[in-house]
Amino acid sequence: LTATLIHDELTAAYGQGVISYSTGAN
Repeated sequence: LTATLIHDELTAAYGQGVISYSTGAN
């Protein structure tokens, strides 16, 4: 895996986590 691909995967996972957390908090 390239660093860019790993970064994109982590960013996507983190983004989903934030959305889930925000939805749950609200």
